[in-house]
Amino acid sequence: MIIVCCRVPVELTPLGDWLGEVADDLVIVTSAERAAGYQGAAREVVAVEDYSSTPDVIEVLRHLCRRESVTAIVHVTEEDILRVAQVRAEFGIPGLDASAALAFRDKATMKAQVSGVTVPAHHTPTDAADGERFAERVGWPIVVKPRFGYASTDVRVVADAVALRDQLSDRPYDDLLLEEFVPGAVFHVDGVMESGQVLWACPSKYVDTPLAYLEARPLGSVQLDDGPLAERLVEFADTVAATMPKTPWSMFHLEVIEHADTKELYFCEVAARLGGGHIPQALTLRTGVNPARAWLRQQSGLDPEVEALALDGDRFGFLLVPPKSGRLLGIEEQPLPDYVCEHHVDVTLDRTASAAASSIDTALSYIVTGPSETVVEQRLAVCAQLATTTLHWGEER
Repeated sequence: MIIVCCRVPVELTPLGDWLGEVADDLVIVTSAERAAGYQGAAREVVAVEDYSSTPDVIEVLRHLCRRESVTAIVHVTEEDILRVAQVRAEFGIPGLDASAALAFRDKATMKAQVSGVTVPAHHTPTDAADGERFAERVGWPIVVKPRFGYASTDVRVVADAVALRDQLSDRPYDDLLLEEFVPGAVFHVDGVMESGQVLWACPSKYVDTPLAYLEARPLGSVQLDDGPLAERLVEFADTVAATMPKTPWSMFHLEVIEHADTKELYFCEVAARLGGGHIPQALTLRTGVNPARAWLRQQSGLDPEVEALALDGDRFGFLLVPPKSGRLLGIEEQPLPDYVCEHHVDVTLDRTASAAASSIDTALSYIVTGPSETVVEQRLAVCAQLATTTLHWGEER
């Protein structure tokens, strides 16, 4: 039996098509809201009522592993990495092991593990006073983040002791990391690694930063042109992969900050998974290979059907426009430029929305193409302007 843990909508991960050769041996563990979409894609679909509950998901996985022999447990999103690794270890199932999974999930362990690159000063405080001493030592502002978070959820930049005490008042200290604030542009490198080596990588630049959602600003990303910066980022990824725990063939997502003044590259974080947002879609358009499909097939023991991935030709970028707090009163259809490859409206009329809670919460999204990163970035700016007249928000009733 092969188990796939996947809460992603079937439209993005059509497991029945991607893993059709093993459908008769496949069990999909998913959330209650996604289960109906996967019916017929596998011999069994198990719905977990509260998929966010790690104990609930682990108990389902243990039950399946006790029931019959399991050859693979496949993880897709960040929340499944640790719990799937734990069950793999308990039942002797191959894949990313528990110690490696921890290093790729716990940002404190991760920053202690990586070497050969510049890492921001960081600290796991024991109380507010301890946190203030760290901030005074490295200088304000500092970054407050959960050790096990993702998609920039609950990440804050605080400027003084009062704001820091406010942030620490209701956070668990065993899931807390304080970090030196590094000003500058944020980049991401996405690709495939195996046994400490990068097999393939695509460097990109965030337009704005992943914390843009805190001020209801769009978050974008643009694939970089070939050149010295792109080369530096790929070399940086090589160094990180070589010093992190060795993994099976795996997608990775690395975030890097280029200091605004010194231009030195700083390690932010690395994950043993696909990047979020529309990174997979942009990579698919760039290479002709869907990285999610390849990765899921590989974890399932199938041929990922990936040759050397070509990165020639046009660049691609995406824009995620966050929802506003209030009620959506109107959606105005806009004529789209021909360079828009994909456009999605992720909210419905008369819906009451809250402000974005993470960097990947969206109301509108666009994927565009162009002959260079500069042109793509300019075209994303046009889409950002279009977005301002597409959705009409009003007061919550």
